[in-house]
Amino acid sequence: MIETQYERMIELGLCKEGDAFRKRVFKECIGEPSNRRWNCNGFDLNPMQCAILDTMYDAGEGETFTPKQLLNDATRKAYLLSGWTHRACEHRKQTSCGHDEQNKNKVTLYKLVDDEFVEDEVHYIDNFSYGDESEEYQALSAEALRRAEKDGKSTYYYINRSSYYGECAWENMNNPDNGLPCKHHGRTVSQLYAIQFEHKERGFRCSKMSRYERESDFNIIYFDDQDLEALLTSVSDEAVISAIKFEIPKMRTDARNWLKSVKRGQYGLTWWWRVKRIQEDEDAKAIDEALHDKTINGWTYRKGRNTYHRGNWEGKVKEYQLSAYNWRSNPLKFITLEDAQEALSFLESHALSSRYKNGEADLGLSISPFSQTISINHERVHLCHNYTPQEYYEACHAGTISNADNTLAQFREYDE
Repeated sequence: MIETQYERMIELGLCKEGDAFRKRVFKECIGEPSNRRWNCNGFDLNPMQCAILDTMYDAGEGETFTPKQLLNDATRKAYLLSGWTHRACEHRKQTSCGHDEQNKNKVTLYKLVDDEFVEDEVHYIDNFSYGDESEEYQALSAEALRRAEKDGKSTYYYINRSSYYGECAWENMNNPDNGLPCKHHGRTVSQLYAIQFEHKERGFRCSKMSRYERESDFNIIYFDDQDLEALLTSVSDEAVISAIKFEIPKMRTDARNWLKSVKRGQYGLTWWWRVKRIQEDEDAKAIDEALHDKTINGWTYRKGRNTYHRGNWEGKVKEYQLSAYNWRSNPLKFITLEDAQEALSFLESHALSSRYKNGEADLGLSISPFSQTISINHERVHLCHNYTPQEYYEACHAGTISNADNTLAQFREYDE
């Protein structure tokens, strides 16, 4: 029986592929059997569950179904696949270019020139396995050994053997019609298929061989090669409805909370609240992308790193920091240089210290200009139109802006 993850069901053609939004909805709503990051594979589905979910999702929010109303070509096809399995086989559309198909060894001899090994001779010889070297290869190995003994080096640097399959007629060895690699000159590509095994002598079919049977005794039968229309008409409606009824309880568990019972025998999809959330998230991401690098009144929008970190309007502000020996890591901050100098003079005249210089406390006070980046989220974009970054920074610390819009400082009033 076919039972695998959602992405593989799409590859098998048993789930509708749809756009990126549909894929995200199905992936998140199907869920995962574990919340561990290192085991984040989704729940397995079978063809009937995929057909039920596709039908309900395509119908839209608020639609409900009885098992009989779920009867369609998708559920009939899913019923037919109950006796099939899936396997990664060689891609059936992969072909060779048919040009210069060889299977030889490319043997390259090198020589030492100015302490560097450079390519000297290239030979194409018949293929062989280690321990059964041909006379031609033995002669080339002997020549490499002679060169190594002459130069006092290792033979390893003088000879190289690699496989050679000829020159492919296609650009980059890819089929221009379907983009698949050349079967002879490139690599072999696999594809998931729904298959059955047919015994070569006895003719029976099965989806799984016993431990005592050999695969060489069977032919692989592909579901894609079957006459689907004829098979669909041969399926009994009662059998399909019975299979649908069998699957519905599995889709209403605590872990797989995909369906809900509206009333007796009537079922609906439970995903719609999550679909709305995903739609809002996609809309926000689109806004995030559209606003990136736009500027308003000295503010620049920077998009977020991922779904959980939305972008912000950012701006540079200047301040002055007053630090001392004992509080370098947490300096006092001032908006103007005059305020910082006034505070420095006051501290030098009045602060106590464990050491004094010329009658004044030696605190190691210093003033340094500092530039920092402040940010506000897009919900407060009206502030970007009303203030430059520096004006907003000063207004926040002066208390001339409401607490609701003040993201840098909060002013509280207490009853006496």
